[in-house]
Amino acid sequence: MKRTGRIVGALLLLLFLVGVGLLGTGAGLDLVRQGVNRLGDGLISIERAEGRLLGRFTLTGIGVTVPTLFIKVARLEWNWNPAKLMGGEFHIAAIDLSEVDVELRDGPKAPDDGEPVILPKSLLPLSLALDRLSIASLRLRDSDGEELLRLDRIDGGLAGRGGLVSIGDFSLQGPDVGLTVHGSLNAGRNWRLDLLGSWRLAGYGFHPLAGTFTATGPLAAPHLSLGLNQPADIRIDGDVVNLFDRPAWTATVAARGVDLSALVEDCPKIDLATVSGKLS
Repeated sequence: MKRTGRIVGALLLLLFLVGVGLLGTGAGLDLVRQGVNRLGDGLISIERAEGRLLGRFTLTGIGVTVPTLFIKVARLEWNWNPAKLMGGEFHIAAIDLSEVDVELRDGPKAPDDGEPVILPKSLLPLSLALDRLSIASLRLRDSDGEELLRLDRIDGGLAGRGGLVSIGDFSLQGPDVGLTVHGSLNAGRNWRLDLLGSWRLAGYGFHPLAGTFTATGPLAAPHLSLGLNQPADIRIDGDVVNLFDRPAWTATVAARGVDLSALVEDCPKIDLATVSGKLS
């Protein structure tokens, strides 16, 4: 019995040392990288890894291939506090990515099984705190390599407990588009949205536009408000129903003192004192 106990103790010590070697050293991280490259079957590839899994590490030359997407990331820096897992919190101090390239690819369409989408009652098994997410340079391309969207920066943070996720000052900025938003998503209250933000748009046939927006109510049937503040006063209020089944929408439009030439490029001067109506 004593000998058996010694053997079990030695095996447990060996497993502990192996775990420390994999999770707590740079050599262990690189061994994990090699395993991902070998076992990923072409789905994920990582050129280089530095740091340690139990703390801060950096991955460079990441490639992710799925049937409809190819994602390339030049650099990913991850910094987290694994000790807080013992207290039931998944705490990430920072996730920083740079030079993210997303290429859309033609692939088989997923079959529609006709089953309704059922959302879970809770989002997270643990409390989550993401202090900082940043992406420096993101490009979206079509299957021919043509650029569809370019963003200079994405920044944000969030915190979640149970069914409630709070979004703090999320920002998306590019040469032609900009978006800032904060608010919450509560899965425990029928996946209720409560978001508020601002937006801007330039190019795509428009002169520079800027405004605000809100999204409230259940995720499957939200109420949306979109306001254009510059260079005209336009407000659109809409309601969406059956978003995950058979989506339909209705909206009302109200505008005052609109000069279409100030909104649309190459448009003759057309002044509209007031505009109102319904869309569906």
